[in-house]
Amino acid sequence: MAQVNSMSDSAVRDAVIHGRISPELAKDQTAMMAIQQRMNSISEMNNLMTNMMKALHDMQMAVVQNIRI
Repeated sequence: MAQVNSMSDSAVRDAVIHGRISPELAKDQTAMMAIQQRMNSISEMNNLMTNMMKALHDMQMAVVQNIRI
C-alpha cells in the first residue's frame, strides 16, 4: 500500500486503468478501498478544474458579447 501512496495521481490513474495493480493489493479489501478513495478524489479534482475552466470561459464570452452590442 505504501507503493500506491507514494505514486502521483496520474501514475495511480494509469495503473488502475491498465490493470497494473499488484495481486497482493487486489486481494486486500482495505487497500482496494483506499485506491477507490484516491480515484474518487482524483475524479473530484478533475471535475472541479473543469468547472472552473468553464466558468472562466463563460465570463470571457460574456465580455465579448457585451463588446459586440
